[in-house]
Amino acid sequence: MELVERFFEAALDITERRPSLMTQELDVIPASGNRLWIDSVTDFHRVAPFFEHDHRLEALGQVSPTERHRPLSASDMEALVSFNIRPFSDAKVVRSLVERLADPECQVILTGQQAGLLLGPLYTVLKAMHAIRLARHLEETTGRPAVAIFWIASEDHDFEEVNHVTWLDSAGQRRRFELPLPAGYEGHSVGPMPLDCEALESLLDTLAKTTPETEFRALLFDAMRESQNTSEALGELFLDQLLRLLQPQGLIAVDPWFAPIKEMLKRVCRWEIENPGASTALVLETSKRLQAAGYTPQIHRREGDINLFLFVEGVRCRLETRDGDFLALHPGSGETLARLSARDLLERLESRPELFSPNVVTKPLVRDAVFLPVAYVAGPGEMAYHAQLRALYGHHGIAMPAIVPRVQGVLVSPPIQRALRKLGLTAEEWLTMPSERRSEHIARQGIGGKALESFDALRRSVSDRMSELSESIVSFDPGLRRSAERAVRGLEGGLERLAEQMTQSAQRRDEKLATAASRVEEALTPGGQPQERCDNLFIPHLLMHGPGLVERLLSDLRLDAPGPQVFEIH
Repeated sequence: MELVERFFEAALDITERRPSLMTQELDVIPASGNRLWIDSVTDFHRVAPFFEHDHRLEALGQVSPTERHRPLSASDMEALVSFNIRPFSDAKVVRSLVERLADPECQVILTGQQAGLLLGPLYTVLKAMHAIRLARHLEETTGRPAVAIFWIASEDHDFEEVNHVTWLDSAGQRRRFELPLPAGYEGHSVGPMPLDCEALESLLDTLAKTTPETEFRALLFDAMRESQNTSEALGELFLDQLLRLLQPQGLIAVDPWFAPIKEMLKRVCRWEIENPGASTALVLETSKRLQAAGYTPQIHRREGDINLFLFVEGVRCRLETRDGDFLALHPGSGETLARLSARDLLERLESRPELFSPNVVTKPLVRDAVFLPVAYVAGPGEMAYHAQLRALYGHHGIAMPAIVPRVQGVLVSPPIQRALRKLGLTAEEWLTMPSERRSEHIARQGIGGKALESFDALRRSVSDRMSELSESIVSFDPGLRRSAERAVRGLEGGLERLAEQMTQSAQRRDEKLATAASRVEEALTPGGQPQERCDNLFIPHLLMHGPGLVERLLSDLRLDAPGPQVFEIH
């Protein structure tokens, strides 16, 4: 249970063994962190009032697709096909995946994330894999077609969330690379930002100089360069790399500029403008219910907030009402960039709907009204904010999908497995042991082990004798009980501190164990963070193990084990 706790503090039955990859699911529950997420994984009945459907695997097959057809015209379908066809694509495969959406029986599994550099942290790819794996499972078990769709959140404007990548170099040191913000693009959506080709080439050069030569290196670096050469903006680069990796596994992608999305957004925008604060009131009411149930709301709204963004000269401004007007505020500085009446906004909505963008409250409504998903694969934050939206789904007559907790993953490479064996630990033990206990365990593997065992034996003997002495004193004079107990506690505390000092001394004397422990810590919990929030799939995992790793991870991903899973790569 401590593994998920480690995941959350930082932000977070062994299965059948296979020749290439072993997956382990850890039955662990955190004591702190996102309590709603924890209960949704371990005790869904507690959170069920905030969701439309049970996300558990045995229940998902009973979530029937809505009887309504998706609002997708023939030209919309062609546009979606074109969006997903890249130079490397199999056009027939792409078309067959998209055409499934015309079938009202098709089970859509949605997930999504921001357009991060090199696909961002590992959890982004794990979410996509989870959606693919779930679509495969539902198609096999229900006999109805299914398709996994990845929503690229390229309208988001938080550049610092997506502009960097970290990796371990050949010496085991963590490196970080950041793309600079293009001049004049502060507060703009990330997706349309132009590529800084010089900076990206610098990234590849740095990766080449700091990573080992492997049999997959030329293939991987060529694919990265091809993606850069065929992309003009950051969102397009993300799309290209995502589809290179996962399109062969059955994934299709979409972004907020898809015409049916913008058309559906007009309907939601009109309601937001004509009923200012109504959606926020529904969210705030649910927030009270969540708090009464012991949960912390994820979405924080104020009564004057409008759940939309408006682009003003390219800047994605949040909207709020004040004195009967609507203010468009810069997302960073809060400066008022425009003041408009409801009539002004409605006229803009009719003439230029592309100037409007949904926020965290309205985005799920618009997206789900178009694709009618049976499930959305969500991270902890997404799970929490969906819990505040059920009433809003109902108000707009939009079917709320089952909100499925995404898999949390830890990838353990062969060198780290060897280091763990040297330390006498498994990856699960490393991640679940308290640091003090882990340090003592490691010290016992080295040259100080016998000394520590001898000390433990003597400590137990002293403790036993002190207990006997305490009983003798109390027997002599019961009034001395508290003094005797204090003396025993003081001695035991002193011996405990001495044991810690001996452990530290033993570790310093065994450099090999210290080096192994340092490597494992940096690989599994870099900087005290969950690996999935720091590591990137391209570097080092695909570099070391090649594209076949993707299908092996997909095959071994456990859908019936929502807790963290350890993937030992062989």
